[in-house]
Amino acid sequence: MLIEMDFDIEKSFKYHEDGSDTWHFRPVVFVRVLTEGAGGRLARVYGQIGRVDTDRFELCQRELMSDLDDDSDFDESDDKHCVRVMTTSETGIFSPAGDPVGIDAIVTGNFATAVGFMSGRDDSITMLSTTSSDDDSDSGNDNDEDSGSNSSDSGDDTDSDGDSDSDSDSDSDGDSDRDRFALAAVVVELGEAGTYANLKGMAMSSVDADRRFELLIGSGQGFGDASMVTAQLQDGAKIYSRRGVRLDDGAIADGVNGAFDGVLMLANDAPDLLKTVLAILDVDIDGEEVLRGEVLTAGADRRLMVATTTADRCVDVPLDTDIFMVALADERLVSERGDYQDLVPGLDIDVYGDEDSGGCFVADTIIADSTDATPPPPAENRPPVADAGDDRSVQSGSSVMLDGSRSSDPTGDTITYSWTLDTPAGSSAVLSAADTSMPSFTTDLDGEYVGTLVVNDGQVDSAPDTVNVTASSTPPVNLPPVAEAGPNQEVETGTLVTLDGGGSSDPDGDPLTYGWTLEAPVGSSAQLSGAAEQSPTFTADVDGDYVARLTVNDGQLDSDSDTVRVTASTTPAGPDGTALYADNCQRCHNPIGNSSVEDRSAAGIQNAIDRNRGGMGFLSFLTSDEVQAISTALMGTP
Repeated sequence: MLIEMDFDIEKSFKYHEDGSDTWHFRPVVFVRVLTEGAGGRLARVYGQIGRVDTDRFELCQRELMSDLDDDSDFDESDDKHCVRVMTTSETGIFSPAGDPVGIDAIVTGNFATAVGFMSGRDDSITMLSTTSSDDDSDSGNDNDEDSGSNSSDSGDDTDSDGDSDSDSDSDSDGDSDRDRFALAAVVVELGEAGTYANLKGMAMSSVDADRRFELLIGSGQGFGDASMVTAQLQDGAKIYSRRGVRLDDGAIADGVNGAFDGVLMLANDAPDLLKTVLAILDVDIDGEEVLRGEVLTAGADRRLMVATTTADRCVDVPLDTDIFMVALADERLVSERGDYQDLVPGLDIDVYGDEDSGGCFVADTIIADSTDATPPPPAENRPPVADAGDDRSVQSGSSVMLDGSRSSDPTGDTITYSWTLDTPAGSSAVLSAADTSMPSFTTDLDGEYVGTLVVNDGQVDSAPDTVNVTASSTPPVNLPPVAEAGPNQEVETGTLVTLDGGGSSDPDGDPLTYGWTLEAPVGSSAQLSGAAEQSPTFTADVDGDYVARLTVNDGQLDSDSDTVRVTASTTPAGPDGTALYADNCQRCHNPIGNSSVEDRSAAGIQNAIDRNRGGMGFLSFLTSDEVQAISTALMGTP
C-alpha cells in the first residue's frame, strides 16, 4: 500500500525472500494516532476499491514493483494490502470528470484516491494486514465471506483454518501485523492514477463569487514557464493547511502557495481550467519535502550532514523529531522507535520535513534503514569552508569587528581561525584577537582594508576568504534596515503567540530597535506585550486572523514594514460517543443508556471488541479516538 504523507513522500521497502529468485515488496506504514483535539497531517491512499458498505469502503493494492522488476514477478497470487476508508456527509466525493457525486458512485473493482487523516489503535509503526499466508499464520483474509455488515458474519475476519484475526508473530516493538488502520476521508477522487492532476503553484488572485481563482503553475511539472490555469473550486471541495487545519475560501489569496488536486480541462483560446477538489496551502512549491541519502556525520548539536544525489545537505534534528529504525529480520520487516544516537554515519535515511530559511533542512520524521548496518569506515576528511563575512563601508577612525562565525566544516570537526589584514599605505592598523572568529581593528586612514580568513579543521586548511572594509572621512551613506516579521503561524484559539523579528537586519551593521503593531479580528481584545522588543507576545482570544506589522529602525531610518499572519481556530469538538455507539454497535444487546459493560474505560471497551469481533458490528473498525468517546459517554451513564 503506497501511503503519501504531505503528498510527495512515499515509502516502501524491498526484500529478497529466501529460496526464491523473486524480489518482493512489503510495505511499512508509519502512523501516529492523534490525541483528542490534535491537528494532523493528511495522507493520500490510492488503490482498487474492495468491499463497499454504507459509509465506508476498502482501497487495496497488490504488492508494489520497482522499475527494475520484471512484469512476470507480478501476478494475482501476490499479496493484497487494504486500508479501510471512512466517509461522512462532509466527505467530498468526485467523479473521474471532477464533478461531485454521491457515495453510490464508489463501486467495487474501480480505482480511487482517498485523502484524509490516518488513524489506528496505537501510536505505532506497523505493517498493514495482508491476504498472504506465506509467512504469517493468519492472513486477515480479505477473501473471506465478510462483507463488513453481513449479519451472519458481522466483521468476523476468520481464516480457513479457524484462527481468529490476530497475529501471534509480532515485530520487535510489539506492533501486530493485524492492526486495522482507517482513513477518515475528506476527499475521494474516483478514477485510475493520473485522472486527477496534483499541481503545485501560487494563487495569483483571491477566490471570486464563482469560486474561481488564477493559479500560476510551479516549474518542473510538465508545463511551460509562467503557465497559468483558472482553478474552479467544485461543490464539496476542501481547503486545508499543510498541517491539517481546515480553511475556507478566504485563505486562498494572491501570493499563497499550495498543492491543488483537480481534473485539468484543456482549452485552445482561454486559460486551461482545473476543476479543483482539494487545496493544501502553505506548501513550498520549489522546496523538497523529503531528503534521501546517506548520513555522513552526526554532530553533538543534532545537525546531520547527509549525502544526497544532488549535494551534501545539512539536516537539523529537533528534540521532537520522530525517528524510526527499520530492518529485515527473520524474513520480515520490523520497525522500532530510535533516537538521535542511532543515526550513525553510513545509514541510509529518508528525512521528512521542511526547508529552513537558514539553508538547512529541518526534520519532522526520519526513517532509517538499519538492515545489515555495519560500522562505517572512517569518513574521508574534507576541508573546512571559511566565511569572512560581508563587505562594509565605515567612517575613518571607527572600530571594526570582523565576523567569521559562519565558517563551517562539512565533517563536523572543530575549526580554528587565522586572520591577516592588508591595510592602506601608511596605516598602522593591526588586528586584535586574530586567532578568534571575530577579531577587530581601528581604521586610521581612508582606504581599503582587506581581512583574509583561513580556517583549519585540525588536518587541512580551508581556501582563504576575504572581506573588504572601505574607510572614508566622509560618513558612508546610511542604508535602511530590513524588517522580517517571521513566518505565518496557525494556532489554537486561546494560545499565547510569540512573534519573532529576529530575522531583521541592517546592511550597515547598525543596532536595531523594533516597533510592532497588531490588527486583531472583530471582537478580540488582544494586545501586544513587548511591542518594542524583538519577540513580543499576545493571546489569540477569538477565532480569526491576527496581522502583526513590524518596522525596525537603525537609529536614522525606518525600514519598510513587514507583516506576519497568525490564524487562530478552535479545535472541532471530539466525536459524539452516544451517536457512535448507536450507529456502530449493530446487534449489541442494549442501547447506551442501559449498557451493562462492566469496564467502561477505553481499554476495557477495546478489549471487549477484540474478544467479540463476531457480535460487535462496526465497533471493530472504530479509531482509538472514537472508542475513547464511547468510553466517555458510558462513564456518564448510571
